[in-house]
Amino acid sequence: MNKEDFLKRCKARKFKTFRGHDGPDSSLEFDLYFDGNFITNVYDDSWGGRFQYSNFNELKSLVELIEKDTLKHDNLSADEIELAKTLDVVFGIDSLIDDVINEVRREKDQKKGILVEYPGGYKIIQYSYTLPTMFKKYKNMGDVIQKEYDKLIKNDSVVINKDYLETLGIKI
Repeated sequence: MNKEDFLKRCKARKFKTFRGHDGPDSSLEFDLYFDGNFITNVYDDSWGGRFQYSNFNELKSLVELIEKDTLKHDNLSADEIELAKTLDVVFGIDSLIDDVINEVRREKDQKKGILVEYPGGYKIIQYSYTLPTMFKKYKNMGDVIQKEYDKLIKNDSVVINKDYLETLGIKI
């Protein structure tokens, strides 16, 4: 299996953040499921170091099934990629868990507004309330979002949450 297949089949459940060493919402904990089966609890106290896993061996066995060349990241240089291949599989595990966390946050953020791709991440064009609440409160909200979306596309911006906006009635 490749990295993308792994990430599609992984789900984070009971995801919660809490105050940690690095500030509010910097620590986190969640249960990781693969194909609907519990794999491990993931915990980060934001005091530095790696994630903590309640069942590391099962997670490690699963990650070892992933094709190694699909674990590299676009932001690594060729030398860093070669170095990463020589490191223990832990590098790949923590990196994959970061990707799972980023997906959870992206799913949450897409309800806040329009997600626009920027170097190193995305920016949220946000409103007073979440999009579902805005659509309930204001009859013309669809027109407002549509105009903003069209303006972004005209300026060659990349909108990350197009699928979600389409479920709200925005014409993509």
